[in-house]
Amino acid sequence: LRVGPRSLVEGCLAMLAGLVIVAALAALTAPSVLAVSLALIPFGIGQGRIMAPLSSLVLAGTPPAQVGSASGVLVTSQQVANAVGVALAGALYFSTLAGATPLAALLATFAGLALAIGATMVFLARLIPHTP
Repeated sequence: LRVGPRSLVEGCLAMLAGLVIVAALAALTAPSVLAVSLALIPFGIGQGRIMAPLSSLVLAGTPPAQVGSASGVLVTSQQVANAVGVALAGALYFSTLAGATPLAALLATFAGLALAIGATMVFLARLIPHTP
């Protein structure tokens, strides 16, 4: 892992920053598509700082003869996790929407996403050995 575990934590922080910016835009204005797109740039940078190093970290300890299989399991796990995450975010949004305004439901969903990203950041920071 050339960039080190710090990159993963920095990626989570960038994702949180992007989420906060989008939430603030939604709460304070009726943002345009361009404004939301620009606000999502830190989130995308954070994703980039996480996905490639995390994949490298997961596959680093895999014997060369099993890298193809391990890569397939990794990608499948990512897809399942993405589907579950979208389902949970949708469930949170629509369950909150039943008793609140659309903006309140959106902000509650963003809060849930922020908690999930924060928990992931703590998990990664503790799981991955720190190298000098």
